Parts: sequence; structure tokens; C-alpha cells
Amino acid sequence: REMYVSVAMKWLLVLFFLLLNRPGSAIKKIPIIIDTDIGSDFDDSAALALALQLPHIDIKLVLTSDDNAVGRAKIVAKYLEAVNRTDVPVGVGRITHPWHHWHWLFGWAEDYNLDKYPGTYYKDGIKAAADIICSASKEHPIQYVAISEMWNVPPILELCPSAPKRVEIKAMMGEIHPPNPEHNAKGCISCTKQLMSQTWPVAFTPLDSSGGATLHNQTFKRLLTGAHPVASTLMECLVYWASFGHGFSLLKGTDPWFDTVAVYMAATLPLGNSSTSFLRYETVPIQITDKGATIIKSPGKLSTVAISWKNLTGYRYWLAEQISLPPRW
Repeated sequence: REMYVSVAMKWLLVLFFLLLNRPGSAIKKIPIIIDTDIGSDFDDSAALALALQLPHIDIKLVLTSDDNAVGRAKIVAKYLEAVNRTDVPVGVGRITHPWHHWHWLFGWAEDYNLDKYPGTYYKDGIKAAADIICSASKEHPIQYVAISEMWNVPPILELCPSAPKRVEIKAMMGEIHPPNPEHNAKGCISCTKQLMSQTWPVAFTPLDSSGGATLHNQTFKRLLTGAHPVASTLMECLVYWASFGHGFSLLKGTDPWFDTVAVYMAATLPLGNSSTSFLRYETVPIQITDKGATIIKSPGKLSTVAISWKNLTGYRYWLAEQISLPPRW
């Protein structure tokens, strides 16, 4: 059964990208900024790999955030250089606690020199993000992929007050059923509340859906077959990260790659094809409580919420295929 699903997914993927890249196609590349706390949980690394592999995505900036944002930028820059994607700019965002990390993925890039990154490196990534957003067309807004705590949002809004007219938010945050405070939403509660108080469109994947984004059995084996640098370097990072022990075995597959779902939403929702999505969306009013919980309650920010899956197996195969296939850039 899994073999038939895999074959069908391959043909659907080929058709999808042929349509996207056909001569004379009117579809423009989707500009995104990735706001990430890469280096702790591994899902940020997988989300970056996925974004790099989607040919209709134009990554304007990878912006780091949360405690050692410089160490996180080193991970991003080292990965981008290893996979020959130094066309992607790297920026350091808000530093909340500049301590040194020796565990997780930080040690993998500890000796990397950001000043020697062959691409563009912004020591003030927040200003760089604000400049990119302020220069964006209102008719072709930036997809701001928020897969970190929301520390960078307030200073970007201060530097670019017109951002709500030039940005659409695609985030991984919250939990709806039950409405427990989740890491990204509760890390800076005032920042999350400010994000949800703006007029920009907000779509997010809570733990309800993103928690299912795991690869195991055939999908994990497919990931292992990727021989190109995006896939092989990702696996190198995963082995390094897993060596510190995170309560799971690589022999069985991955932990949840929550943040990949936010990238998937940024890559598909702007194309207006939500009806064919792997996800089931609901448009509901969302409030952020004083403890950082995301609750459905009026009055609240009307948001598009990926509340559950229509085809979780299909997404897992899609994700494995995207990262495994040879680059199409």
C-alpha cells in the first residue's frame, strides 16, 4: 500500500512543479522571510531544508531569534554554504540570552565565522527584515514564516509601520484542543499578542496538526536516499543533534518536524489551492491569553488555523520527497 502511495505522490509532485515552472507561467515566486530559532529542536533545520527545495519559494532572509541568535545564525550560514545556497541572506535577530550552547546543534557550527559567509550576512537582521518588508509590494506580500518565539516582531513593526499591509503571517504556534500554552506562543507573550493585534492575515499550524509531521518507516527510508547536499547535510545535522539524546531513536524515524508545516502553508496558501491541501483549515477568532495559550474566542484575531489533517500520510510522503529529490533551483 505504501509503495502505491509513494508512486502516486511522485507523479503528483512532477505534475505540480511542471505547472509551476512551465514556459509563460504567470505564477511568480513566493517571497518569504524565515524567522527561526534553529539549533534547539530539529524541526527548524528540516523547515529550512524544505524551503530551499521548493523552486517557487524565494527566500529573502533567514532571520534568527531567541537567546544565542548569533550561534543560531552560524548554523544557518554553515548549512547554506554546505548546500551551495549562499544566495540566501542570513541575519541575526533579537538576542534574549547570549549564553554559549555546547549541546543540541550549536556545536556543529561553533567554529563557523559569520564574517566569512560567502553570501550576505546582516549583523542587524531586524533592520534587514524591516527594509525587505517595507520595499515589498502590497500586491505581492512577503510570507513571514514565524517558527520561533515572536521576539523579532515588535522591533520590525517599529522600523516598518506599514508591515501589516505588506506581510502575511504563516506561523507554527499554539495548541487548540486542549488550549495549552505552547513554546513559540508563550516565549514572549506580549510579542505574540502584538502579532495577533495587527491587520495582516494570519495563518498558523498549532500542535494539533504540526505534531503529526513525523517521518518513519518508508518515508524516513526515502529521506535517507537523498544523495544531494540539502538532504545529506540535513542528515549529518540530525545525527549530530540526536547524539545528545532527545528521547527517540533514529532507527525508528524522526521526532515531529512541526515547523515544516508552516513552510508548507507559506508555499501553498498564496497559490489559492487550500481545497487540495493535505491540511484541514478553519477560519476562527483567536485570542492569546495572559499565559500564552491560543484560544478560539470572540472578539479575536480572525485566523486561518490548520486544525487537523485531511491526508497526513500524503504530507509525510510529500515532505520526504521534497527533501530527497535533486534540487530544482
